[in-house]
Amino acid sequence: MESTTGAVEPTTDTAVSSGDTGDQDACASFCAAATACFPMVIVTECIAEFCGDEDETPACVAATDARHMCFASMSCDDISVFFNEDDPGPCSEAVAQEVKICTGENACDHEASGNVDGSACSIDFECIGEPPQAMQCDTETCTCIEDGSTTGTCASEAICAKLTDLDSFQMLVDLAATCCSFGPAA
Repeated sequence: MESTTGAVEPTTDTAVSSGDTGDQDACASFCAAATACFPMVIVTECIAEFCGDEDETPACVAATDARHMCFASMSCDDISVFFNEDDPGPCSEAVAQEVKICTGENACDHEASGNVDGSACSIDFECIGEPPQAMQCDTETCTCIEDGSTTGTCASEAICAKLTDLDSFQMLVDLAATCCSFGPAA
């Protein structure tokens, strides 16, 4: 049933449990809301896709439950955007909190690139709740850029020459945390 505010009234009258270890069956509430908006969504398939992903720490379970309850309170339009574009919309902060609590890292996507000769490299971050962030390095200096403005610099320690494979790009993530105080490891 849809309320006058456009938010779906969550219900757990699904005769299905997500196996959630939290106090409430928060994920089943989200799946019930999704089914109310989109009858083609099958509750059991939703639960299989989205539930049971928290670890065993009480703090992580609570953060995951908070995310699910936020999702359960979203409007049908927001749920559609989440399903189709993987965009948590009004629940972005709940997702960011869950990632921070459960992984110890910030909720960020990142993309790195570099010159084959090791003369320059960069990493761009899209972190929930943060403006665009980047670190651009040459053979001597790394420059921190946030929302288009330079926010700091540090010695590059020739990091670009050390980037030999995809795994080595983690060095850029780590340097951005210490040099610029941003990215998933900050």
